[in-house]
Amino acid sequence: MGRKIIGVTVGTNMNPQKAIEKTPQARQIERNTLAIEELKQSGGTAGKDGKDGKDGKDGVDGKDGVDGKTAYEYAKDGGYTGTEAEFTEKMAQEHPTIEQFNQLSDDVEELKDGGGSSGGAETFGAGPRNAIYRGKYLGSEVTEAQYSAIANGTFEDLYIGDYWTINGVNYRIAAFDYYYYKGNPQCTTHHVTLVPDERMYTHVYNDSDINSVAYVGSKLYKSGLEQAKTTIKNAFGDAHILNHREYLLSAVPATTGSTAGHAWYDSILECMTEQNVYGCNIHGISHITIDGTQYPLFAFRPDMISNNQTYWLRDITSHGKYTCANSTSTYAFTDASVQNGVRPSFSIIG
Repeated sequence: MGRKIIGVTVGTNMNPQKAIEKTPQARQIERNTLAIEELKQSGGTAGKDGKDGKDGKDGVDGKDGVDGKTAYEYAKDGGYTGTEAEFTEKMAQEHPTIEQFNQLSDDVEELKDGGGSSGGAETFGAGPRNAIYRGKYLGSEVTEAQYSAIANGTFEDLYIGDYWTINGVNYRIAAFDYYYYKGNPQCTTHHVTLVPDERMYTHVYNDSDINSVAYVGSKLYKSGLEQAKTTIKNAFGDAHILNHREYLLSAVPATTGSTAGHAWYDSILECMTEQNVYGCNIHGISHITIDGTQYPLFAFRPDMISNNQTYWLRDITSHGKYTCANSTSTYAFTDASVQNGVRPSFSIIG
C-alpha cells in the first residue's frame, strides 16, 4: 500500500518531493524568475511600460479674489473729473474695440510677413495708420487707387514711411489726416502729409540779419518757397495738393507764447515747426500753432529728422535768431542771412 504525504497519495516506489503539486501562481512566479534570469544573461531589453493609471479627482476650487479698480476709478485717482458716462464715451471715441485691435494686430503680422493688408484695418482710417511704420516704395507716381484710398479716408495699403520717388525726389508719408478738424475754417478733407527725404534747395531766411521780421514777413515765406511749390505741383498736380488754413506768425510777439502777431493764412506748403520735427517747442518764441505735435514719421525714424542736412524751420527765437534742424541733429538756430536748406511739408488729397 502507498502512504499519504501532505495529503497526496503516492506509491512506495515514487519520490515524495516530485509528487507535491505546485499552485498555478507558484508556477507563474517560477517562470517569471527564470525569464528575468535569462534576460540578464542574454542582455535583452526591458518590455514596454504598462498603461497609465486613471487621473485622480479634481481638487476643490479656491476662493475668488477681491475685485480690482475699474479704468474709470484709476482715471479719477489720476485727476480725471468727468462722470463715468463721459469717461466711457471718451474711451469709445479714442480707442479701438477689442475686435478692431485684434484685426489690427493681424494686419501688423501680415505686414511683417511681407504682405499687404486686406482686412478690417482698412476701415480704421488715420488713427491706426499713424501707429504703423512700413517704409515701402510705392512707385514713381500716385495711382488712382491710392488717390481713392486717400479721398475716402481708409488709406488702404498706405503706411507711415512709405514713399513715392518722383523726378528724383523721395516724398515720404509723415502723417495721415494731420490737419483734419484743424484750421479756421476747419479742414474736413482726408489727406496724407508728405516730407521730402532731403532738402530741395537752399535759401536765406532774410537778406540781412534783422530780427524784427517774423515768418510771414520773411523773404523765405514771400519768395523762397515758390520753387518748392512749383516742384510739388508738377509732381502731384494742383488738384491733389491740400489747401488749408494755417495759423502763422506775422509779427514778432513781445513775450514768449503770446497770441499777438498771429493770423490765419491759406497754405499749401510751409517750413516745418520745431514741434513737427522734435515733438516740442525748444527755441521758438511762439507756441501758438496748429502744428503742435510731432509727425509720426519722425517719432518712428529720428534719424530722418536731419538726414545729415541743415534746413530751415519757421520759428523765431527770443534772441533774434531763426530756428533750423541741424545736420548733426542738434536743436539749432542761426542768423537770417545764412543759406540753409528748404525742406517743407505739404499734404496731398484724393
